Amino acid sequence: WGIWPDPLERSTLIDRFHAERSVQDFEVSLRVKNGDLRQFLITTDLILLKGKRCLLRIGNDITERKRAEEALRRSEERWQLAATGTTDGIWDWDVTGHTVFLSTRWKQLRGYREEEIGVDETEWSSRIHPEDSSRVMATVQSYFNKELPTFHCEYRTRRKDGTYFWISDRGIAVWDAQGRVVRMVGSETDITERKRAEMELRHSEEQFRTVVESAPSGILLVDGGGQIVLVNGQIERQFGYRREELIGHPVERLLPERFRRVHAGQREAYQKAPETRAMGRGRDLYGLRKDGSELPIEIGLSPIETISGTMVLASVVDITERKQREHALIEQRRLYKTVTDNAVLALFI
Repeated sequence: WGIWPDPLERSTLIDRFHAERSVQDFEVSLRVKNGDLRQFLITTDLILLKGKRCLLRIGNDITERKRAEEALRRSEERWQLAATGTTDGIWDWDVTGHTVFLSTRWKQLRGYREEEIGVDETEWSSRIHPEDSSRVMATVQSYFNKELPTFHCEYRTRRKDGTYFWISDRGIAVWDAQGRVVRMVGSETDITERKRAEMELRHSEEQFRTVVESAPSGILLVDGGGQIVLVNGQIERQFGYRREELIGHPVERLLPERFRRVHAGQREAYQKAPETRAMGRGRDLYGLRKDGSELPIEIGLSPIETISGTMVLASVVDITERKQREHALIEQRRLYKTVTDNAVLALFI
């Protein structure tokens, strides 16, 4: 009986046999020849063999099954710990059974207690915002059809109080041998604050673009590398370019060769000294139109801080009329000097 590492298990088996005259599937630990312990299911019955009463004992080695069960139990424990400890909502969708496991956090995000949400798959799908539902389901189907490498979708879902919030939902699926999805597991993150910030930023950008478009002067926004990232309609009219012909190109495209180095140096000076915030009056230059002609302009520069770094905002004013007046005044003064220098009579002013 050295095969019994635990005498109590042997005694229990004997006692049960005396009491019941038969023992089915009694789980015990036995020592095998090499000294290892293995798990067995023991069945013991009383039988007649050639007129003699004998014990028939059958043992099934279930060691590997027990190891697999233990590994599964630990895996389930890790899964439950992950589902409980994360700030994300976890879901596990039995696609063929039309049921879904929803973690406690998943329910909390929507304002529900554990027992208030069941396991039917509609617990998830019915809460998707009506405006987002068809898009979400189309994304799921595209992923099931392996048209997408992963499932990822951002959409609105409903809380218990009827309000909606934004989530980022990600998942991976398991396909069977016939290519059908049988299971899908994923997590979702509350991205409401990010969406709110994005909408506020979009609104600010729209306001900025409205101001830029309504400005009486030409407006250019130039990044740190000297590339044009934004122009308004006045720039298009002043220089004869469409804005798509300018965005992404060096700002020096709009300047004659003799002014390009001067302007680049001025732009670099503004970038190196961002405390110089005032736009102020800029300097007089000549711009280069698309047709090759030159345009007298006054350009003012001011650095602005963006999430992409320091950029330079350039205000461009067409000063053709001013230059014409200045030229006329110069001509008038030259003519006046010529007259006075050559007059034969005394002149008094």
